[in-house]
Amino acid sequence: MLEVLQSNGSLASVTFTRSSVQAYDTVLAEWQTYIHQQNVAAAKAATYSQQLAKRIDVADSAVENDLSEMSPENLSNDLATVENDLATVENDNSSLSNDIAARLGPGTYCSDVSVEYSDAGTVLADARAMVDDAVSYVGPDLQQIQTAMARAPGDWKAYWAAQHALPDYQPTTPVPPLKTVLADGRASIQKTVSDINTDIRQADGYIAQAYAMPNAAQKAMGCGPVARVPTMQALRWLRGKLTSSR
Repeated sequence: MLEVLQSNGSLASVTFTRSSVQAYDTVLAEWQTYIHQQNVAAAKAATYSQQLAKRIDVADSAVENDLSEMSPENLSNDLATVENDLATVENDNSSLSNDIAARLGPGTYCSDVSVEYSDAGTVLADARAMVDDAVSYVGPDLQQIQTAMARAPGDWKAYWAAQHALPDYQPTTPVPPLKTVLADGRASIQKTVSDINTDIRQADGYIAQAYAMPNAAQKAMGCGPVARVPTMQALRWLRGKLTSSR
């Protein structure tokens, strides 16, 4: 018999009785089984936690990829191609002005006017090349943004579901709200199309100036009919494509 101190400060008697080796072995086996079960459960919990963490990482990676594809920075190189074309238009226009300033006499006027029309045609060709580059290079970038925007709701849903399953596991970079991301994507597309159309309007100004000079000379010297001044059409984003506004 053993006196055991209780939580209330009193003593209680515990009586020990002789037991068999078999009973001892049975209890020991039960404890070993219990410990094994607890170890298996802990291992399963750890494995599940790792799986949840991996699921969050995969979902977070998909979100980050969407954010990267929707970034306006991806447009910078292709917009630079458009800007280079615009600079070429301006250079051709300057060359045309030099042609007019370099006239040598009345006998060469009509010939010079023909050269000026040719230079004006180069201005027009470069302006068209600028628009073609916008469609060929910037257009696919805008499609990439739109594709990422379409994919984003599913990716965000998968991310938040994984995050909810393991709330203590946080990615290094916070994930922005989906509503904000989609708004930024739409704004990127709208701004890019607006920037391109600004360049097109500037190119139209160069074309008008390029044709105004030989048209004035043609009319003054009676070298032939004046040329119609062409204009470039603005672009718009329609059904996932850059297309003419008319």
